[in-house]
Amino acid sequence: MNSDLIVNRFFPSKNGFCLFAIKSMSVLKSSVNNHLHPLLDLRTHCVIREVSSFDAPTITGFTFPLYRDRLLLGSWKAKVLALGAWIGSRPVGLALCEKTSRTEAILRSIWVEPDCRHQGLGLELLQSARTALAEQGCRRLEAVHRSTLEDREAFEGLLASAGWCRPRLRMLVLESTFVGMLRSPLMANPPRLDPSFNVVPWHEVDSREIERLAAKRQFHVEVWPLNYGPDFHRETSLGMMRGEELVGWVVNHPKSPGVLRFTTSWLREDLQGRGTFAAVIAESFHRISGTGYDHGIWTVPAIFPRMVAFARRRLAPYCYRVSETLGSELAIGG
Repeated sequence: MNSDLIVNRFFPSKNGFCLFAIKSMSVLKSSVNNHLHPLLDLRTHCVIREVSSFDAPTITGFTFPLYRDRLLLGSWKAKVLALGAWIGSRPVGLALCEKTSRTEAILRSIWVEPDCRHQGLGLELLQSARTALAEQGCRRLEAVHRSTLEDREAFEGLLASAGWCRPRLRMLVLESTFVGMLRSPLMANPPRLDPSFNVVPWHEVDSREIERLAAKRQFHVEVWPLNYGPDFHRETSLGMMRGEELVGWVVNHPKSPGVLRFTTSWLREDLQGRGTFAAVIAESFHRISGTGYDHGIWTVPAIFPRMVAFARRRLAPYCYRVSETLGSELAIGG
């Protein structure tokens, strides 16, 4: 079997590895050494230690391209814990964690070379990371993965073996074409907006009104548009006004050529349940026409169960892919 073909299913570069392909790639020979190490070899000769900047060139291929700069340390040094496993001079595993606050960290990736799997090395890397982070004052470690992960069962089994909690839904992710979503009743025959409301382009909303609403803190931080940067899509991002008052929004961002992400939407709670929210989402969607985007991605945080239920009922049947982002966590330290 050609290992490059398997690798390229996950990343375009030859040296890019899929971190959580624990079982499906176990049939492959090691890219460095074809000898299969017995358990005694790992216990006797495998050393786990922190990765230094000198190690980076030999081990960056063990994590996702997005996180490889963390291994170069520099400005990342205070935030990153990178534990590598070596047999002699050969790297065979990596656990990469990043501190997100003084007491919390996230497991960015974990990788064990195919010929060294099923011998406890992945578990040992997780336990070593837990100990090291606890010594740094961390009290909570989390991990995030997609439900579409090819070896989801194996990865979740590894976390369970290390004492992590069962994965829980964090985000519902829906992907659809513009044409496909037009088949939905919501988009084909959207509800009429109550005349007491007015929809305006998001960039035309008065900044003083945005500041006023921010000060009132009527919404969860997850949906606040300013958290997602200034590069929103001007044609489809909308503010919902009631008189001079901002009461809702749909704010979208370009994700890649031809793909628009419907990033965040919100409507004041006392105004929900009247078809108003659906009308604004439909209005935003219809403004895609002629902008060069033919695919859309909706992300719905699990902390908003009504929005998740709405998306599953009204949008999911017309999507070509529906997946979930799952999260697991581990209490560490004292």
